[in-house]
Amino acid sequence: MKDLEERYPQRIRAIKKWFKYFKMFEGKPANRIFFDEKTLEIDRTLEVITESFGYWKELKEIKQKESLTEYEKKLLEISTRYHMLKVE
Repeated sequence: MKDLEERYPQRIRAIKKWFKYFKMFEGKPANRIFFDEKTLEIDRTLEVITESFGYWKELKEIKQKESLTEYEKKLLEISTRYHMLKVE
């Protein structure tokens, strides 16, 4: 990522900006970009994606159960919003 940021800093900024604001035209709030909006190296990026996908799968299984508590419903809603940008 370092060489991309050095060669194409404007492009990296534009991509981050798009991910942050692309849903706002639908009246939704801006996405929260984690890690202080810094790009991560590939190994760390894959760790984050793998971990996030695992959480998403667990929450999806919980959602399929009929008896969710209000806490679980809220947790699922928040987590689903966070994971919308992740690769499924």
